[in-house]
Amino acid sequence: MTGPYPGRAQAALSTLPASLAARPRDRRGLPIPFVQHLGPDGQPDFTQIDASKVIRCAREHRCGLCGEPLHGKVSFLGGPRSAAAQGGHGAYIDPPMHPECARAALDLCPHMAVQQALRVRGDASNLTPHHDPHKPDRWVLLTAPGFSAELTPDALIFLPHPPGTKRHFQYEGGLLHETTGDAP
Repeated sequence: MTGPYPGRAQAALSTLPASLAARPRDRRGLPIPFVQHLGPDGQPDFTQIDASKVIRCAREHRCGLCGEPLHGKVSFLGGPRSAAAQGGHGAYIDPPMHPECARAALDLCPHMAVQQALRVRGDASNLTPHHDPHKPDRWVLLTAPGFSAELTPDALIFLPHPPGTKRHFQYEGGLLHETTGDAP
């Protein structure tokens, strides 16, 4: 990948939380998230997550990125629709994270950090009915005092406990940047 992203990712790698820094790395040197699906060859498939690990995160209150136990505040990443669900309290299909792991993901995950990077396969066979196949043009980092999980017929949904705080991010020059104030 060319442009400013590699430099930004390298800077983020140098300040990783210890639990995320301890994760195995992909061929680019990026930490492989705990919930990432691994193919038969042991390589991560970044177009899908491992449902059994997502369930483990819900049952054992583990971070979806580093896999370590969650204590205290938890964070969620999603688009404006996820953040606005449940009366503005949020609803997510990706598991909660440590706030510091979630913040690192905004700089490291190419799907989020780079506007043109995509995560969905061309056939969209990896999507649940709750997953929007269109990448959001903005991201919301919601931090809450805890969460619950609800199993629906289609997916496991994570519900942040109120009150939550939201930080907003949007693309400028093709990269994700935090905005000031409440973005729409």
